[in-house]
Amino acid sequence: TTKFFLGQGYRLYVDLASQSGDIDQGLWQSIKRSAVKYSRLHPFLEATLAYILACPEIIDPNDSALDDIALSLIANLGGASHPLRLLSLKILRELVTQTSGDPSPIALAIEIEESPLTLQTARVLSMQVRKLSMLYPQVTSRKWMAALIPNFCFGLFSKKLAPLWDDSAAALRTISEHPEGEKIVSDIATQW
Repeated sequence: TTKFFLGQGYRLYVDLASQSGDIDQGLWQSIKRSAVKYSRLHPFLEATLAYILACPEIIDPNDSALDDIALSLIANLGGASHPLRLLSLKILRELVTQTSGDPSPIALAIEIEESPLTLQTARVLSMQVRKLSMLYPQVTSRKWMAALIPNFCFGLFSKKLAPLWDDSAAALRTISEHPEGEKIVSDIATQW
């Protein structure tokens, strides 16, 4: 029953409350407390994304709990689950947008994640992954971006397209040339 309240029940509430225009903004406090613990639960992330989209004004840029939430979502990016990576990216895009950040690197990662894995798209995917690595030095000072891009590149190793693996490895090599990137890439590699 707990999973019902953290997944389908939560999502149903968000959908019905959004339609009626009566969504409880006080629920955000409970969501923040639960988000790190349930950040790998697909239905929870799906409902959380719907909740954030329904109440974008609830995000406080100065809230320290957002860092913990973002870091748990960033950890999902290095995993093998496509749905978790995609939902995590979409939630991160909303958090960055609401905290007055530039979500363009996340939008690029979403584009890569949603692209079909075919030989026809391999060249476009290659260019996009290279663009992410070239953006890295410019975005490391932005909130969460220093860890987001390398984690996402590690997650690309789980995709079933060999040229994408080469591009991800090259991107990680480029990211490692940056002092902060080198530390993050080596930390992820030892955990991976």
